[in-house]
Amino acid sequence: MLTNFSLSAQLLEQHHEKYWLRPAPVQGVDSLQPVSFIGNYPILDLSQQAYQSQLQGIAEATSGTLFLVLKNQGDLSTERPLLQIGRFVIYTNKVLLDGQELSIDTINAKASILRLNFQARPNQPYTAPRVRINKDVQVSEIIFYERMLEPEQRRIVESYLAMKYSVNITENTNPELRDYLNIFKDKAWSSRLDALYNQEVLALGRLDTIGFYQSQTYSSDAQSISLSLQPEAEPGTMPELDLEDGSLLILSRKEHESAQQDCGSSPEVNTWKLRLINWNSTEPNLYLTLDTILDSTQQPLLTDGSTTIPLKTAELASRTQLAIPLNKIEASGDLYLTLGSPDLECDPLAKVLIRNCNRMDSTANQLYIQMQAEALPATLNLVNLNTKEALQTELNDPATLIGQLGAGQYQLSLHNNKRLLSDKVFQLGSCADDLLGSTTDKNAPFEINEGSPSWVVSALPGNGPSELNEESL
Repeated sequence: MLTNFSLSAQLLEQHHEKYWLRPAPVQGVDSLQPVSFIGNYPILDLSQQAYQSQLQGIAEATSGTLFLVLKNQGDLSTERPLLQIGRFVIYTNKVLLDGQELSIDTINAKASILRLNFQARPNQPYTAPRVRINKDVQVSEIIFYERMLEPEQRRIVESYLAMKYSVNITENTNPELRDYLNIFKDKAWSSRLDALYNQEVLALGRLDTIGFYQSQTYSSDAQSISLSLQPEAEPGTMPELDLEDGSLLILSRKEHESAQQDCGSSPEVNTWKLRLINWNSTEPNLYLTLDTILDSTQQPLLTDGSTTIPLKTAELASRTQLAIPLNKIEASGDLYLTLGSPDLECDPLAKVLIRNCNRMDSTANQLYIQMQAEALPATLNLVNLNTKEALQTELNDPATLIGQLGAGQYQLSLHNNKRLLSDKVFQLGSCADDLLGSTTDKNAPFEINEGSPSWVVSALPGNGPSELNEESL
């Protein structure tokens, strides 16, 4: 079943969708009938009368906000329009509104979300509303509102479409419009805290108010990645499983997929980040299927920075499926998945020592970074996912000490222009002089404490201790 929620659901509390063109519920996909997908959903046959009448209604509108999920399977150099709906004429890299040109990102074979706003113009001459559809354009969903939506309202609709179709919206030219908002207006994916994990963002969950239900999903290309609560996933279907309303699961991937086979790179890479938001389901496992085969020496692991769980894998033709035991996870905070690291008999270019005051004779948590000269300068990204503090700074010295680190789950990434030098997830406890404390709710909205961190960053003289260990600091 493709959808199992009421079609009367609406995305915005105060504004109802005037027209909503979306895939109709189906029981399965006919393997003899060729079907093109965006994510887990088939494209719409816009020639159907039911869709044509709605498109005509949009074409007749004088103002409003229009959202489309689409891709272009044709020649990118063609001057022919992909789609015309009333006053809008959509090309591969531009939109004409009443003849006025608006630049857009190129619409190509990679699925994208297009948002168009328009309002009535005084003394606008009447032109007959027209709908034209190029055979090369493929559309999976169209949503139209009769009013100009506010920025936050637009972002809720875009986040819904992005989570449904796995279309990446993390690279919006406006940084404030890169976040994924869920129904509670929290940030299910935050550009400030999750920016390193911006290559893929996939979602499962159930949010009845907005009509969002996904027990399985695919990457937007409908083939390279699948995420499901059952081991076997068939494109275009949506198994009805035990999933509580309000549950949401976000899986995002960073650019560095695995550890490089060289001596200067990080020996481990936390490729995927898994965030569970109010997750409540009796389904025991989450299945991640990738279009790659792991090396026999690789052992995928799942960690929250305190506890590590080895993952079971299965080879399916030219794919690898990882089983993540959701029913056995008693983790605090986000979960990170590494595909395993190669064995390298050489010294890294960067070493990171984490001093937790709970384990050391110290009144404060500290982080010590020692780097070889050839690795400098390097960029450090450090995030406390509990307090929502984030630091990005350039390191130019061989030895750096970061102090006054409060309690919480931390995500650390250190890289230069050539390679990823260190990639860690760890947890720190409360200390005697911990000014931040540890009272922040890990499920609290991401707006909390989104200011400059209170951490103290200082360069140490020389190259630091010759032997980097807990006793040397």
